[in-house]
Amino acid sequence: MTSFLSQPRTIVLHKPRKVFGSFLVTKESNTPYSDATKTSHDGEKIKRPMNAFMVFSHYERKKIIEVQPDIHNAEISKRLGKKWKELSDSEKHPYIQEAERLRLLHLQEYPGYKYCPKKKLKVTPPKSFIDTQLENRAKSPLNKTAKAPERHTFKLQSTFGGNSFVNSRLKLSTRTTPINTSNLSLKLTIDSKFKASIRNSKSKLIPVSGFVSNSTSPSSTPLSTTPTPSPMAPILNRTIPGTCHPLNQGTLTWGQDGLMAYGSHNMVVVVDPATVQVVQCLNKHRANVVVVDWVTSDTTRLQLASGDAAGQIVSWDLHAGEHLRQVQDGNLPVHQLRWVNSTSLLAVHPPNHLILWDMVAGTKVWKKSYGDSILGFDLSPFHPDTVLLRCEHSFLTVTDFSLVKCPKSEGKKFYLVAGKGGSPGRGVEGTEQKMNTKSTKLRRMVRSMVLGDMGELEQQDKVNDCMSAVFHPGVKNQVVLAYSKEVLIVDTELGQTVGQINVDRSNSPLAGMEVARQKPVIFLLHESGSVSVWSLKNGLTVASTPIMMSKSQSLLSFPSTPASSMPPMDGLLEVSYESLTVSEHVRLGKNCRVLGLAVKPSTQAEVAFLTTDGRIFFLNLGSADSSAMDMPIVTLSSLSTTSMRLTVSAILSSLSPSKAVRMCPPLTTKNWGEYRPLLAVGTVTGHVQVLNVSTGLVEREVAVHSAPVLGLEWTSTNPAASLLSFAYSSITGSSSGLVRNELVHMDIITGKVKHLRTEQGREAGEPKITMIRVSHLKKYFVVAFASGPFELWDLTKLCILRTMPKKFPHITALEWSPLHTARVKKSGSVSPCEKEGSKEQNMKEVTKEHIVLTDHDGQLYHFTVEGHTIKDGTKIPAETGLGTITCICWKSDMIVRGDTEGNVNIWNMKTRQSKNIHTGRGGVKRMSFSPGKNNMKIIVLYDDGV
Repeated sequence: MTSFLSQPRTIVLHKPRKVFGSFLVTKESNTPYSDATKTSHDGEKIKRPMNAFMVFSHYERKKIIEVQPDIHNAEISKRLGKKWKELSDSEKHPYIQEAERLRLLHLQEYPGYKYCPKKKLKVTPPKSFIDTQLENRAKSPLNKTAKAPERHTFKLQSTFGGNSFVNSRLKLSTRTTPINTSNLSLKLTIDSKFKASIRNSKSKLIPVSGFVSNSTSPSSTPLSTTPTPSPMAPILNRTIPGTCHPLNQGTLTWGQDGLMAYGSHNMVVVVDPATVQVVQCLNKHRANVVVVDWVTSDTTRLQLASGDAAGQIVSWDLHAGEHLRQVQDGNLPVHQLRWVNSTSLLAVHPPNHLILWDMVAGTKVWKKSYGDSILGFDLSPFHPDTVLLRCEHSFLTVTDFSLVKCPKSEGKKFYLVAGKGGSPGRGVEGTEQKMNTKSTKLRRMVRSMVLGDMGELEQQDKVNDCMSAVFHPGVKNQVVLAYSKEVLIVDTELGQTVGQINVDRSNSPLAGMEVARQKPVIFLLHESGSVSVWSLKNGLTVASTPIMMSKSQSLLSFPSTPASSMPPMDGLLEVSYESLTVSEHVRLGKNCRVLGLAVKPSTQAEVAFLTTDGRIFFLNLGSADSSAMDMPIVTLSSLSTTSMRLTVSAILSSLSPSKAVRMCPPLTTKNWGEYRPLLAVGTVTGHVQVLNVSTGLVEREVAVHSAPVLGLEWTSTNPAASLLSFAYSSITGSSSGLVRNELVHMDIITGKVKHLRTEQGREAGEPKITMIRVSHLKKYFVVAFASGPFELWDLTKLCILRTMPKKFPHITALEWSPLHTARVKKSGSVSPCEKEGSKEQNMKEVTKEHIVLTDHDGQLYHFTVEGHTIKDGTKIPAETGLGTITCICWKSDMIVRGDTEGNVNIWNMKTRQSKNIHTGRGGVKRMSFSPGKNNMKIIVLYDDGV
C-alpha cells in the first residue's frame, strides 16, 4: 500500500479555514498555477500571480454573486475592499499563505517570467515664480564666487500608504559638503553578503508538498531542477502535545491511510509514522479523550471519531482540520465506538446502552439497552449481523444487528468459570460451583477487611477482569479474550475454550492485544514496555462437541465425567500458540506505564505503543535472516514464522511537564544562514529538552539536574548552541529555608554538561537561586539569590568575577542593557579567571555593559561591568505607588518596570521623567520589548494571560 505522504498536498499541518486551489494540484501537473486558479494556460500574455487580496476576492466574489446576481462589479469591489480591511491579521493569514503558494506555482509554470510594467510618462510640473527667480539668480555673474545651493521642487508620483506628504511639494537642498552620518538617528548598511542571503532565501522556499514532511527528497521540489535544502523550515501555528492522562489508555489507533491518532488529555493528536512527527492536534473536547477510531471506508478518507470522558463524540475531517459533528448521550465516559461505514458510528454509552449514530445528520438511528453493563464490543468480520458484547462477568453475542432497525433479541449469554488459581478455566458452571465461587469470594473479602489487606483482593479482581474481547479476523467463530495473565481462544460455535497463552512465567502482565489478519498471529503488549509475537502451531484440531446448546451456557467444553474428576486443564487444549519473538524492554520512568498498542493495517509488520509520558515507540517486525532484509515492502504474510525479530525503529518524543521555557535569541542578519528556531524546556524531572519549533520535534534531551529545572538562559547567539540552567533541592532537616543549588552549563550539540559553583554547592546549605541573567553580548551573567548578594560571572571562561558584599540589598528584578561598547586596551591587571594562566598577551578586547536592578524597596540601581571589574553607577529612588518590582525590560532610553499589583512604570532616562500605568490585571510576571530598532511595543505576561 502506498504511503500517505507520497500523495502531495493532501494534508495540512495547521487548520486552514478553506480548501484552497493549491491543495488540489497534483504533483505531476505541468500547469500547476492554471490548475490552482482554474484559468487557461497562456504562454504569450502571462498575468502576475495573485496577491492575498486577489485570493480573498476570488472566493468571496462568488458568494456575493450567488446572493445578488444582478449586482454591479464596482459595488462588489467596494464591498470586498471594505470587508478585507475589517479582517484581523489571523483571518488574513490563510490568504497570505495561499498567495505565497500560488507565487511558487506560478514560478514553476512560468520559470522565465519577469514582471515588466509599462513606464508612465513623467510630467514635469510648471515652474513657479519663486523657482524662476532662484534659477536666474544662480545664473547671474554676481553669484559666481559664492554659489548658493540648488533647490529642486518635484511632485511625488507614487503613494506611500496614508502619509500626509503624498502629492505635496517637497523642497530638497543639494549640498556640496558631505553629511555626517554619525548624527543620524538611524544608519542602515546593506552589503553584498546580505543581498545574496536574501536572494538565496527566496529561491529556497519550501513548496506546499514540503510542508508535510521534512524528509522530502530535493528532486520533488518544483522550483528548479537542482534545488538546495532550506536552512530554516517555515514556522507554522502548531500545538505541541505533551504527556497523556491515564484515561487516554487504549486510544492509540492506526488508520488505513498510514496515519496514527491518539488522545493526549483533551486533544486528539495525529502522527505521521513515516516522518515520525506530529501533523495535527485537534482540540474540541472539554474532557479527556478515552476512545478514537478511524473511518475504514474506501470512499471516505482521513476522517475519524473520538469520544471523551464526558460522553461527547466528535467526528473530524483532517483535510480541513475541523470537526464535522458533535453528538452526546449522557455525561458518562464513552466505553467504545466503531465506524460501521462512512456515515454510521456504533458506540457504547454507560451503563448498558448500545447506540447507532448517524454522524451526517447527528441523530440516533436506534438505541438498545441491555440488562448487564457493557464494557466493549466487536463486529464480526465474517457475519455482518453478529456483534460480541463484553460485559463485567459475561459475554453476549447478538445475531440480529442491523443498520436500519434496533436489535430485538437480548443476545446469547456466555460465562467463563474460574479454574485453578482464579483464572478463567474450562470447568462447567453449575449451581453448586456458582455458590462455591460466591462463598470463596465472600470469605476472601471478609479476610481482607479483617486483616486490612485490600491489595490482594484488588489484584485478584484485576487478574479476573477481561481487558479485551475481539473476533479473530482470520478464523470463523473464534473469539480472543485477553486477561492480565493469559489469553484465551474460544470457539463460539463449539462452546468451548480451544486455546490458551500463559504469560505468567515468560513476560510481565498484559496491557494490550492486537490480532493480525494476514496470519494467525497475536501481538501482546506487556506492562514492562515489551511486545511479544505469538503464532499458531499447525497440526492440531478441535474435538467435536454436542450441537444443541441452551440460551445461557458456558463457553467451555462439555466433559463426559463430573467436574471433580476432570483431568488437568493443560491437557485439553486443542489449539496452541508459540512465542516467535519478544522485543527488548523499554526503559520506563518511575510513574510511566504503557497505554495502548496499534498495528499498521496495510502491512501488519509495523507495531507502535504509547506511554503516559507521551512517547510513541515504533517497532518493525522483520526476518532474522540477513538475506531477507532487502525486501522493498515487508508484510506479515511475506515473513516466515520460523525466524522473526522485533526491533525498535523510531521513538516520537513529547514535551514533559515543565517549569521553565526559554526561546532562543531572535533571527538577525548575523545568524541568517544558520538560524534554527529552538525552544529550551526545563522539565520537572531535571531534564532539559531542546525543541525545534518549525518541525515540532524534540531534537535533544539531556538529564542535567536531580531536581526540577527552574530557570534557563541561552548563552550563545550565532548559532544557539549552549544553555545555562539552575535547580535546587531542599535539605532534609533544614528549617531556615537553605537548599542545595545546582548551576549547570550545557552544550546542546555535544551534550557536554559542566557543573558550576561546585565549591559553593558543597556547603551545608545556602539561599536558593532565584534567577540567572546573561548579558546581550554573551560575555557575562549574573546569579541572584533569594536572601543573599548576587554573583557576577565570566561566561566565556565560566568563572566567577565578583560576589557583592553581604550588606548589599537583595534584588527582586534584574536586566542587562542592550547598549554596550567594546574597545582594546592593555591588560594591566589580571582577572580572577586568568590568575593561573599566562600573562603573555598585553592587548585584549574589553567589553563594557550595563545592569539595572531593583530591591524590595523599589529602588533602581545601575552598574557598569567592564572587563573583570564592576563599577557603581546611579541610584534612582523608589517610585511612589509601585509595589514590589517583579521584572524589568530595557530598550534604548526606556526602562519599564512591572510590580506585583499590576502597575507598569515607564522611566525615560533622557528626560528623567516617569509614568505609571495601572493595568488592573494582577501581578506582572514578565515583560519584553518587541525586536527591531525603534520598535517600542511591549508584551506583558500576567497570571491570567498576555
